[in-house]
Amino acid sequence: MKTEPRTERLTPILCRALVKMSKANSIDIHLGTCGLEFSERNNAPKLQYFGLIVPSPVLRHWQITQLGYNFLDGKAVIRYVKVINNMPKLFRPERATISEILQTEQDCLQKKDYQPATNQVELF
Repeated sequence: MKTEPRTERLTPILCRALVKMSKANSIDIHLGTCGLEFSERNNAPKLQYFGLIVPSPVLRHWQITQLGYNFLDGKAVIRYVKVINNMPKLFRPERATISEILQTEQDCLQKKDYQPATNQVELF
């Protein structure tokens, strides 16, 4: 079954996931054991679209690529990719460093019109 193409981008969530994965002190990294938040854990496999991680030979584990380590060290990588049938096919030429991507999140949090949710719903 062929799926519609979609655009994926490197987000602050993906960057934070890669940073936490790099601190796992292991070549083969299981996403459930490296301190990832829920959204980081669920989105981390998207890092493979950018060549930053690859599946490990160990079931349900990942490995950070040299490109991933270069990105962590401040090198710019492709920021947007078009994914077709879960395979990256087309890349936009725009590149970004990890600090630039994480700065976009800080910029949003510092805007005066940003209001954190104050009305929490209690479930129990």
